[in-house]
Amino acid sequence: IKLSKKNKLHINILFISVLLLPFSLIAGPLIMEILIFIIIISFIYSLALRSKKTKFSLNSFELLIFGFYFLLIVSSLLSDHKLISLKSSLLSIRFIIFVYAIIFLLKKLSYFLKYFLISIFLCFVLTVFDGYVQFFFGRDIFFIPIKPWGVTGFFGEEKKLGSFLVRFFPIIIGCYLLISKE
Repeated sequence: IKLSKKNKLHINILFISVLLLPFSLIAGPLIMEILIFIIIISFIYSLALRSKKTKFSLNSFELLIFGFYFLLIVSSLLSDHKLISLKSSLLSIRFIIFVYAIIFLLKKLSYFLKYFLISIFLCFVLTVFDGYVQFFFGRDIFFIPIKPWGVTGFFGEEKKLGSFLVRFFPIIIGCYLLISKE
């Protein structure tokens, strides 16, 4: 709380939204999309408040990413189903902006990675705990009985528990290794 008082409101909103993102993956796609929208809006607001003297330059990898995005747009414009194709390709810019928002937080807040690791680890442990409770007791931690097809964690009827854990584990290990180097 002491650290967050030093920052402006839009940076705190961005910080909290990114910390809640792992939990939104469990809650469902609507909450995740709302959080990503909040992250993008607060990041763009943060960029708008920056000094106009700051020059914006792209390295070769960023040029490659934006070139690929431009190729997606051109490909969508040349397709037979332009509206359907443009809908998916135009909205993919949010992932690029999301990456820049994470990089912004990493540069702006020295403690971001530590709290992000805590958030992701807490989400991971809570999901594993719910899976074990389902396996041993036949109900999840909210006392909802599981279906006969097996342990699914917080994901209900969708069998995503293993995929979720396998994708989060390398992120946890990577964050821990980056923090332990410091």
